[in-house]
Amino acid sequence: YPCGTIPHTLPLDHKHGQAVARIYFQFNSNHSIFRRNLNHIEARPATLERTQNILAIRNIFGPKSRKKAQTLALGDTQVFGSSTVNAIRATYVRTSTRSNAPADKFFDAPSLGIPIYTYVPGVMALSVTNGFSFSGGSSVAGVVDNRAYQIQDDFSKVWGRHQMSVGVNIAYATLDSFDYANAAGNFAINGSVTGIGLADFLVGQVSTLTHGTPSILHNYQWYNGVYGQDSWRAAERLTLNAGLRWEPYFGTWSKNGAISNFSPDNFAKGIRSTKFVNAPPGLL
Repeated sequence: YPCGTIPHTLPLDHKHGQAVARIYFQFNSNHSIFRRNLNHIEARPATLERTQNILAIRNIFGPKSRKKAQTLALGDTQVFGSSTVNAIRATYVRTSTRSNAPADKFFDAPSLGIPIYTYVPGVMALSVTNGFSFSGGSSVAGVVDNRAYQIQDDFSKVWGRHQMSVGVNIAYATLDSFDYANAAGNFAINGSVTGIGLADFLVGQVSTLTHGTPSILHNYQWYNGVYGQDSWRAAERLTLNAGLRWEPYFGTWSKNGAISNFSPDNFAKGIRSTKFVNAPPGLL
């Protein structure tokens, strides 16, 4: 190896677990219900705690994390006579991700005498061109929670040569996200002063500092769908299918106003946001 190179291994182990459960129950020949559950967990232990090497904390290696996914499905099917079926389905899905939360601490900018505020105590990010780097991105901290609820009802009946079906589907989804990638201070040293990244690091010449508040999103969205269809057996060898579906689009709503839109027309007219009064014209 070249002088000064010290090779070392990096543990990239993960812990996975999954549990599945299914329950079916039949009241009689015309009525049955079911329940299905799937729980999944994925975890990666803290890198610094195991290696005691700060250079092992890299976003490309993956941060300490804990991910969960839970799904629940419920169903009720009833047969009425010889020509009518009604099926009700309901689902619930929940996922959560914790990236370096709580933080795998080492030191932060204030502890080194750098007068900036940190939203993630004990963590900072540094990259030196043609040198070394640690932390950054999801290795700083991140929290994401998703939930989705859905229910649908499908009704089908046979009238002579026609099989008529109608149904409705309603869903609601939420997203709660906290991204701390720039909230602890990202320092970049590229050698713009001495021409060598490591030399700039030794003399304390920082090229750029990226710093800001956490990116927080609290979003939700509705979905509705209604349909009707007819399957007509016009002849022994001919079946015609026709249907109509109404599925309006409901955009994503932000509970905390974190999503902005730009209007060229408002920009041209000099119209500013009434909520964010310091924003430039055109931003809504």
